[in-house]
Amino acid sequence: MFREFVVAKELAEEQFDRDVRLAWHIEVLQRQRKLPPLKQLLIAQSRKGPQTEHERRAAIDDFRGLHGLTSKRVRLVKRDMVH
Repeated sequence: MFREFVVAKELAEEQFDRDVRLAWHIEVLQRQRKLPPLKQLLIAQSRKGPQTEHERRAAIDDFRGLHGLTSKRVRLVKRDMVH
């Protein structure tokens, strides 16, 4: 039961940080005389192409490290990116 409270507290802190970050960005954008192009601000639009195998493996390794998982070989499946 204690673990659920810890997870709930961490989730609430993450949501608070996200909300503060959003408010900060809104204020900064309102103060600009000229806004940057929307494509420049969007993460999905700024990628130059599909994720490389190296990037996928790095993401998997990061995930494992965050969750304390053991290192196992992972077979990556190529998937068509839908745009």
